[in-house]
Order: sequence, then structure tokens, then C-alpha cells
Amino acid sequence: MKKNKKQAGLEGYIITLLIIFFVVMLAFVAYLLVAYHTSLAEQTEDMALTASIDFISEINSRVGAALRQTEEIAAVAGTMTSEAEILRYFNAVSQSTNTPIAFIRFFYDGREYDSSGQEIKTREPESIMRLVNSNKAGCAGLIYDHSSYISMSFIAFYAPISGNDLIDSVVSYCMVTQLFDDMVSFRTDSARKSEYLGVCTIDGTIILEVRSDSFPSKGLTNIYRSIREVANDRAVVDQFAMIVTNEGLGNCSFKIGGETYALAVACSPASDNTLYIANIYKASELHEAGYDFVANISVALIILLLVVAAGITYLVLLHLRSLEKIKSYDTIDPLLKCNTYKKFCIDAEAILEKNKITKFALVYTEIDQFRFITEKYENINADEVLRFLAKVFGMSLLQEETFGHISDDKFVLLLHYSDEKDLMNRLRIILAVAFNYPELKKHKSNLKLSMGVYCINRAEKEPIQKMLDRAVIAQKSNIHTTSEQINIYDERVKSSFMREAEIEARKEAALTDNEFKIFYQPKYNIQQNRPDGAEALVRWYDSETNTFRNPEEFVPIFEASGFIDKIDKFVYVEVCKYLSEAVERGLKVVPVSVNVSRVTATQEGFVDFYVRTKRKYNIADNFLTLEFTESIAYENYDIFKHIIGKLRANGIRCSIDDFGSGYSSYNILKELEMDELKLDRFFITKGFSQERDDELLKTIIRLAKSFGMKVVQEGVETLDALERLEKYGCDVIQGYLYSKPLTLNDYIDFLNRGGAMQRY
Repeated sequence: MKKNKKQAGLEGYIITLLIIFFVVMLAFVAYLLVAYHTSLAEQTEDMALTASIDFISEINSRVGAALRQTEEIAAVAGTMTSEAEILRYFNAVSQSTNTPIAFIRFFYDGREYDSSGQEIKTREPESIMRLVNSNKAGCAGLIYDHSSYISMSFIAFYAPISGNDLIDSVVSYCMVTQLFDDMVSFRTDSARKSEYLGVCTIDGTIILEVRSDSFPSKGLTNIYRSIREVANDRAVVDQFAMIVTNEGLGNCSFKIGGETYALAVACSPASDNTLYIANIYKASELHEAGYDFVANISVALIILLLVVAAGITYLVLLHLRSLEKIKSYDTIDPLLKCNTYKKFCIDAEAILEKNKITKFALVYTEIDQFRFITEKYENINADEVLRFLAKVFGMSLLQEETFGHISDDKFVLLLHYSDEKDLMNRLRIILAVAFNYPELKKHKSNLKLSMGVYCINRAEKEPIQKMLDRAVIAQKSNIHTTSEQINIYDERVKSSFMREAEIEARKEAALTDNEFKIFYQPKYNIQQNRPDGAEALVRWYDSETNTFRNPEEFVPIFEASGFIDKIDKFVYVEVCKYLSEAVERGLKVVPVSVNVSRVTATQEGFVDFYVRTKRKYNIADNFLTLEFTESIAYENYDIFKHIIGKLRANGIRCSIDDFGSGYSSYNILKELEMDELKLDRFFITKGFSQERDDELLKTIIRLAKSFGMKVVQEGVETLDALERLEKYGCDVIQGYLYSKPLTLNDYIDFLNRGGAMQRY
């Protein structure tokens, strides 16, 4: 036997060395492959960026030429002595086919005039006025003209004039499409292999583009949406937008169907960075030989892996044949000196097999806030606490019972009982003994356990692991079957778990498959007799049952798991899309409110995402309102005050939702500068006394309005409530009396019909 042991040890040593050798070799080959791929990716990105820089120089040249022409026009106009002569000259320049200038305006004595001499009453964009005030020639950037049915964009150029009593300065407007209509012919040699090349504006509008036949084409007019559709990766769009808005020059990579693409961006300084080039390359088109090399190496690596696997398998089998089969179990936890979970399963199965008629329960237990306890009280040793619990459990056992340590602060017990009352009494005793852990009592604190109980169904002959799973489900369930921290697995717990598990399992697919629908519930301004806005509400249309789920069924689960953050952002983006498209189509629009959960509001980058999305879709200020529950503000006034300040500074209104639903505090009104207070329906429900109800409602409305807040009452369903609210000065109502939540199409029709309030 000693000889066999030595032989087995030598074989094991040789196998170990071989495994280490092959692992090192494979790691080295893998390192070379990764390094080569990285090098290819960097080269591709550099080539894309170089091509973009070459191309943007042509844009700068054209923008610079237009600026110089504007200065020449100003110089000529500055020599003229009559207004008629100046106007004839401007009209001649605008009508000339040798210039990209579409029309000209000029300033004199602080006023603006068009080329016919008519004074312009509308205020020019800030970019133009900044140059006017500085009295320096320059490019005012991209200007949108919505005066005609079809919106057009122009590049504006400014040039001052001195010493003329009729004119102070000139602003020329070059139509963007005319300025760059033949840019495609200027593609440089380094750009010949690009899959996509486009000239875009700062908001993503594509002025012109060139696509290869192999590049996916979605026919979109916005570069952000186009990249999102092609790459199917929001992170790529965000990185692209960051380069455009913050850096002006950069590149990134993304994949389409496993193929690597490089995206480069170069902004035009001459246009004040309002124009940029987007250039996309396919890595394999630039590095054909390199990709063949990588493919060959990959095949060789696979063959090597198979050879290594076969060799190691053979050696392991040879080693196993030389040894006698030895059965061993880890039976005792070395730290706690009690059964391990593996030993518990063995003992429990034996006990259940021996006592087939006796009732048994499997109890799963954890320590509440165990990590918090050990971190807060430095002199409390975690191992000592667990040893104490193991001793408590061991002393509580009767004959034909057992327990084991699963991991960390988790234990499992198998107890027999005569009835449920007897079982609960025993568990209460265990809880009480653990509660009075001496070391914690010194700190005036206690050790609290939570238990999940599964009363074993002997007819099912279930494995121990399945019993434990059910006990864990009971312990984690939010449906408490007792007043203590003891939860028994029953049909209610099972049904609740299955429902939550089904929702958790389907949530991502439901979002991907567009099962979440946005409804709009209109609001009505009862003081001004007009529609005042709408609240965007999310509904889950279950495609399996063809019905809408109750939000109370899935929203709490999404909040607990953090998935509500995705839902909140999804709703916000969809609302921004609707407002942007409605404005483009010339439809009537009113402000929209969007709910924000506590989970979303506490995420890093929360404000940046909401502000960035508003800007991306070019939403006007004060057309978006974020509704926060008062519980969010109640948690941390200082942090929330900073968030509100940044949102309002960027044109997003803020509202306290469900005020009066349970957390109400005058600190919310005192400390937070909110735009709107939305009252819970509690204020219009019947209370102890009608006089008290009216006085409370009147006081809250008067107080909120004295702080400059718009007052909105939700849940208005009766004319009586409407009359009371109107009497006491409430601004806006929302509820079924005015309108139920509507689908987007019905909501658009509702607004186009005028959204009148029907009073009977």
C-alpha cells in the first residue's frame, strides 16, 4: 500500500507539472492574440480619425471662405452712402449663383433689418448676438429657420462695419446643403475604404452622407438614431455623443454581427464646432492579411486545446486507475465544530427514512444585518457570534433531530413537531435565546434572526435541497404568516414567489419586445379653463394573456430589484421622442410629467442622463416635469436640493408627487424650491368632518401657492371635488372626471380636439 501511495503521488506531481506547462503556453498564445487584435483595433481607429481630420479641413476651408466673403461684403457696403444702394447690393449678392449666400441682414443703431429694409422684430439666436456685442467678425454657427413650412438650416457669418452712418454690421446666411452639396467628390484617398462618411450637425441631423453597399442602411436622418439602430448598443451612442459635445475629436469601436467597426469624429472649429464628420471603417477591410493570420492561429489554438485536453484526460484516467476509490465527506465545520451542510443532508435523509410517520419541518435561518453588526461593533467577533448560534441550535435539538452550517450566517435545522403551535413555540424560544446574545446586550443591542419554515410533505419524497429552497423562499418572502420573523411556506408564499419569479424572469424580454406601453393622462387648468399638460404612465401589456398587468403587481418588484431605473429612463426617452416628433409634425403639444423612483434618483449620473436626453431631442425648457415622491426628499434634503437645482437650471421642472400620502413634512416646502406640488387624493376624500376637510385642503393650497408652487390635485372623479378645488384656488386637476389615461394616438386626438372640460 505504501508503494501505491508513492506511485500515485509521483503521477499526481507529473500531471500537475504538465497542466501548468500547457496552461502557461495557452495563456501566452492567448496573450499574443489579444495583443494583435488590440493593435489592429488601434490602427483602424487611427486611420478613421486621420481621414476625418483630412475631410474636416475642406469644411473649414469652405466655412472660412464664406466668412471672408462676408467681410468683403461688409467692406463694400461700408463705402456706400445711401440705403437704397446698400439694399440693391445685398439683393444682388443674395441672388448671385457664384456665392452660397442665401440672404443677408444688417444691424444699425442696435436694430436689425432684412435686405428689403424691413426691421426684424424677432430676436436673433444667442450665437449671433454674442458676435454683435463683441463687434468681431466670426462664424455664428448653425441657425435653424422655422419660418417656412419646411425647416431649413443655415450657417451664419458676422462682419462689423465702422465709420458708416447707415449700417453697423452685416450677417450673411449660407444654406448648409448648398454650402456642402458637392463635398462627396472631396473624399480623400484614406477615406476610400470607409463604410460610412457623413457631415452632421451638433444635434445629429445628417446633412449629407456616403454609405458602402455592405453597410447597413436604415434610411434615418439623425446620426445618433442611425448608429443606435446599426450598433444596437446605447453605450456606443453615448460615447459618440460625448466626443461630439465635449472633445470635438476622437474615436471609438463597436461590433455588428461579430465584425469590428471603428467610428471617428472630427468637429469643425471654423463652424464653432456645430458641424462634424462621422467616419466608419470595417477593420477586416483594412487588414485582410492580419485577419487571415488571426483565423489561422485560432484554428491552431483549437487543435492544440484538443490535444492538451486528450493528453490530460488520459493521464487523469491513468492516475485514477492506480488509486483505490475512497469515499470521504467533509463532516465537521472546522470553525464552528458543528455539522457541515453536506453532513446535515446525509443525517437528515437518514432521519426521515427512519421516521416515516413523524412530522418534520426544515428551518432555514439567517442573522438580520449581520455585516452591519460586525462592522459597527468592532469588539464583536463574527466567528464568536456564529459559534454562539451553533451552540444555541445544538442545545435546542431533541432526539432524531439535526442541524448544519450552510455558509456565513446561514444555518438549517430539521425539527420534528406534533402541531404548528408546538413548532412555533420551539422556534420562539430559539429566537429569544439568540436575541439576548451577551456581547451585544453590552451595547444595548440584540441579535435578531429571521426564519423560513417548510413543513415537509412526506408524500412527495422531496430531496433535501428542494426542501431547503422552499424554506429559503419563505424566509425571503414579504408575506409574513406570523407576527415574528418566522415565515411558513404555504400556498400564499408559493403563489407570491411564483408571481415575483415570473415577473423577474420576463422583465428584460418584455422591455426588449416593447410590452411596456406609455399612456398619457391629461391635466386641466381649472383657473384658466384649458389643458395644462399630461402625466406619462407606464403600463405592461402581457402578450401571453393579452391583458394589461396591474402596476401595483410589478412596480414594487422592479423597485426592489433596481429594474425600475430602466423603466423610468425608458418612459422619459419615449416622452422626449414624442414631443420632438410632435413639434416636427406641427402637432399641438403641452408639457408632460414623468415619474422618477427613488432608485433612479439616487443613481450616479441621474441628472446628466435626463439633461443630455432633453438636449438630444431638442425639447424646449419647461416642457418636461419630473415627479418625485416625497419620500425621496425626506431621506436627504441636501443631496436632493442639489439635484433639483441642476434640473431646474437646465429647463426641467420638478414636482413633489403624492404629497400627503405618509411622509409629509413642512421641511419639503421649506427647504426645496419646487415648481409644483401634487396633492394625494387623500385631500379630497371624506374625513372625520367636512369642515376640517375643507380647512386642511384650503390651507395646503394657500401655503403652496404662497411659495410660488403650482398646485395639482390628482384622483379627481366628482364634480363636488372639482367645485371645492376651484373654490379654494387649486390650479390644475387630474383624474377620471377630466380624462382617463389615453394611448398616444388617442391623446394626440384629444389635444387636437381642444381638450375641453365637460361639466354636467
